[in-house]
Amino acid sequence: MIIALGRTDSYLQRSYEHNRRKALVFLLSGIFLMVLGGTVIGGFSPSWEVIVIVLGLASLAISWNYLKRSLNYRAGMEGERAVVEALYALDDNYCLVNDVVKSGRGGNIDHVLLGPHAVFAIETKNYSGDIRCNGDQWRKKGRRRLYPIDSVSKQAQHNAKYLYGLISKKTNIRAPVIPICVFTNPSVDLKLRKPTVKVLRLHELVAFVQEAEPLTHLSALQTQAIVHCILEEPGEKT
Repeated sequence: MIIALGRTDSYLQRSYEHNRRKALVFLLSGIFLMVLGGTVIGGFSPSWEVIVIVLGLASLAISWNYLKRSLNYRAGMEGERAVVEALYALDDNYCLVNDVVKSGRGGNIDHVLLGPHAVFAIETKNYSGDIRCNGDQWRKKGRRRLYPIDSVSKQAQHNAKYLYGLISKKTNIRAPVIPICVFTNPSVDLKLRKPTVKVLRLHELVAFVQEAEPLTHLSALQTQAIVHCILEEPGEKT
């Protein structure tokens, strides 16, 4: 497999580092305010002491929220790396482009895989626990109830539609794009009912790509043109 874009986690890496820094700043601020409220101004008005301690607790709570976000982004990075490692099993007829930033729309496409007979837009999730899909509706089971989560299938469909439009506009190549959702965490429990896109576990990905029905025929020059048009999109690329 040829990798046209070396970084697999630039979008997630930036988000992870941003949230980790925020968590550290609010953690230190919270500790400082708690110490200040309990010692330095302890001899002043009790109301000031309460206010400072409350602010300290609020800062610690915000720090915890940023920490949870950073851990989620780190899990996403690990999932994307797992997909890249799995795709190494493909031969050099396939070309992989990672972390494609969607110009003007925000967000990114985790992986774009170009093969001789198909283009794949891969959405990677490293979720754990009980995940349920009913069409385009996705939910996760908590301790007491099921709660809705962002639609993984809609995200994959939007990515495929964006990629098809980009390729068509910049290269005049009408290459159908297949959206795929890949779950990388072995502890995830998937319950699927009429999913609108192909939903796979990590170990199923390579076989699905190799056995996919031919939808087009891309020459080496066409593949190269598509890769170049993707790499020309704004975003931090290697």
